[in-house]
Amino acid sequence: MSRKGVVSMVVYNYDRLRGRMAEKGFTIKALAKKIGIHSNTLARKLYCESYLNTDEIRNIASALDITANELNDFFFMPNKY
Repeated sequence: MSRKGVVSMVVYNYDRLRGRMAEKGFTIKALAKKIGIHSNTLARKLYCESYLNTDEIRNIASALDITANELNDFFFMPNKY
């Protein structure tokens, strides 16, 4: 049942993305610098307080060697509560 005026937000699971960051030796601060955003902004996005935009996804994928075929696995896996 939905309530009037309540918007449901999809929350993604970025555990695999954070794992790839670790494999490639990136901290949130280092990856944020590499893609040109503030580390606090990237942290908020990786912990689902905000969404990644298309350019950020493209830049992160490039930095972490994520192929187009892998994008869904790293960026669009819904969080299961």
